[in-house]
Amino acid sequence: MSRRPPVFIVGAHRSGTTWLTQQLAETGLFSVLTAFHVIEWQGIEAAARGDGPRPDPSDLRQRLQSLGLSHRATDEVVIRPDTPEEYGYLLLQGGQKSWLKATSVPLLKRVVDVLQAEHPDRTVLLKNPWDYGNEEALLDAFPDARFIAIHRHPLAVVQSSVRMFRRIWVEPDPYTALLSARYRKLWAGTWSRRLFKWLASERNSVDLHITLGGLVGSHRKHQRTWPRLPPSRAVSLRYEDLVLDPAGGIGAVLEQLGLDGGRAPQTAAMPSGATLSPELERHRRFINWRTQAYRERWGYTDDGAHVALEVLR
Repeated sequence: MSRRPPVFIVGAHRSGTTWLTQQLAETGLFSVLTAFHVIEWQGIEAAARGDGPRPDPSDLRQRLQSLGLSHRATDEVVIRPDTPEEYGYLLLQGGQKSWLKATSVPLLKRVVDVLQAEHPDRTVLLKNPWDYGNEEALLDAFPDARFIAIHRHPLAVVQSSVRMFRRIWVEPDPYTALLSARYRKLWAGTWSRRLFKWLASERNSVDLHITLGGLVGSHRKHQRTWPRLPPSRAVSLRYEDLVLDPAGGIGAVLEQLGLDGGRAPQTAAMPSGATLSPELERHRRFINWRTQAYRERWGYTDDGAHVALEVLR
């Protein structure tokens, strides 16, 4: 199959990758990996091989409704079969790590082929926060790929990440369970469940420090690898700027990628008015110190004002 150069969105977890993907998908220019693909991947892949009927998205829609799933508990993103999702879940389904390695390249290429076959006239668009800082592996696998990096104030990223982690480990999250067999397995195990519940305790803030350490490491890898990418195929933007001017931001991204036309994006960000939690306020100076180089690179102050911007739709 003739494959168009895919576009990869890279950015830390909770940096706005889902919202950015939604905005780009709404232009009609992209074939996007969705919750339907992740949850029904085995049936979709079998159908692509000619080994059975293709699953029907309406069946998944009814299943989501029967489970009472209308919005993600972690950020209020609407849950539908066409909700954008990470290909890292598919790598995990294939027995791989959630980030791209040489052993998982054939699986990711199969994903790209399936998405391209669904919409031959569109460009495949994929996101996976686990591959933030792993752009060279993506470029090795797809030498003609293009990249969009989205950045967000570290205080906002840490606060949102910790909140997400605690929401899915204090109580089981049915949507995450649909996406991830690993999550279901960890919840089913007595000791693993106890471990993650302990990590999710606000009393010790262990999850905050783990999150911060992973974020700093990803920032460093990204800042080392990004300059090695072909400048004509690597676009960077800030989440906060996109919130202020979604149409202008998406238009600029498309122009830099050499893509023309498309519909105007519709899904707007909704400022939540959230401020730093008391826990994050206690750790604010430490977080700012650990992320100083990144903040200076992207023009972020240390006052945490950007935390007030949340994607709630």
